[in-house]
Amino acid sequence: MVLETPRLFLIHPPLEVMKTRLVKDHFTAFVPDLNLEITFPPEYPGDALGFFESWAVWVEAHGHPSDQAGGCLIHKLERLAIGQIGFKGLPDTDGRVEIGYGLNATHHNLGYASEAVGALVVWALESGFAKKIGAETLENNLASNRVLEKLGFVQVGTRFDAEEGGNLILWERV
Repeated sequence: MVLETPRLFLIHPPLEVMKTRLVKDHFTAFVPDLNLEITFPPEYPGDALGFFESWAVWVEAHGHPSDQAGGCLIHKLERLAIGQIGFKGLPDTDGRVEIGYGLNATHHNLGYASEAVGALVVWALESGFAKKIGAETLENNLASNRVLEKLGFVQVGTRFDAEEGGNLILWERV
């Protein structure tokens, strides 16, 4: 599934891209869903690289979920992978699912996070995939906090997470 915004494509990264990224820091690959050659720079996929090995094993066994949007953020004009976005599992019994996202540092503060998160949230709510979208941000991550505020998320709590590096703000959008 491909979601398109004015400046981005949101796609599932092909399995071969995931496998290649595990052994190469910088490469170009053909992405069949877009029928384009895309560059994957060293900073892609940021913090998500730690999950790529297990994710690639899962995708190889099961394929990408055809009923879910999300994955790799591709800058249309640059033909460059600039980040990752997706849900952290399936919705719970209340229809709530948590979203996670991250952009390459070279593409921070340019509105791409708002564009991508907004598109994925609209897709999830309008398609019936989820009834509520949750998110967690570090208290001092002002840019990410602002993205969620602009998109209609409200703060519903806080918690401390030593692994994440401090206090987290819990967000939700219905």
